[in-house]
Amino acid sequence: MPNIVFAEDKTFLFSTSADSYIKGNYEIDKETIVLSVIENQTNLNDKYIKDLTFQIKNSDTLVLSVELPEITTPSAEFTKVKEIETSSAIITGVTPSPLTEGISQANLTITGTVLDVSLSARIITLEQPVQGIQTVALTDETSILTQNEAKIDLTGIHPGMQIQATGKQRNSASLIASQVILQDQ
Repeated sequence: MPNIVFAEDKTFLFSTSADSYIKGNYEIDKETIVLSVIENQTNLNDKYIKDLTFQIKNSDTLVLSVELPEITTPSAEFTKVKEIETSSAIITGVTPSPLTEGISQANLTITGTVLDVSLSARIITLEQPVQGIQTVALTDETSILTQNEAKIDLTGIHPGMQIQATGKQRNSASLIASQVILQDQ
């Protein structure tokens, strides 16, 4: 299930599956969010993603303006499921349904190598999917620790490092972490 994260620094990460994503910048123009793609790690031809826009339906729902073949249907609705920091939000490709739908109730622990860290969105992207998980979302309650259980913040995690993340799987590609342990010292 695709999901998108809008960060306060006007960047976005649009995860389209466990191992593909689109990154870039966004601008809000009245009732539209316009995406400017910087990195396309999907199988989609650039013609499909060059004019990506969302119509703002209400404070919790966005409507994608185009169909993304094999990813979304025309006019796919994305519903907000989590606020991060002040105005950043994870928006997930769920048609209107209860917010807990698609969130596993059991804890899952994965270990992977960090590809990218978005400090403002509090998202860690893994180099390779682990048990289908490509992104790890951190909340204000997420504990970030070294192997010696010393608390650190997200700035201490860098590309190439190994992490162990425990949390609830939100969809096929994302984990909402309750704890992240840095495996490298």
